[in-house]
Amino acid sequence: MYGYSDITNAGNKVSTSFQGFFTNSLPTFEKRLDRYFLENFEAIIDEWALLTEDDLLELERRLDKAIDSLRKLEKSRSEIEDDLMEIQSLISELETEHGN
Repeated sequence: MYGYSDITNAGNKVSTSFQGFFTNSLPTFEKRLDRYFLENFEAIIDEWALLTEDDLLELERRLDKAIDSLRKLEKSRSEIEDDLMEIQSLISELETEHGN
């Protein structure tokens, strides 16, 4: 009759043999995947509409440029509003001086 330790040892042997099977099989599978991705990298990027690091850098550069342009526009807008208020004040003074 088998004892608990015999069953445990048998289970460990089976577990170890499965681990060995998977460990030996996976690197081959990984190598095939790596080779596939290397050979088809550009097509995968195009098909899946993925961005490369260069694409991201270009988008960041364009975003920075757009933000800078918006800041300049906001500054110009503020200056124009200040000028408009000054012109309105001068018009009011002129109207007061000339009695209109």
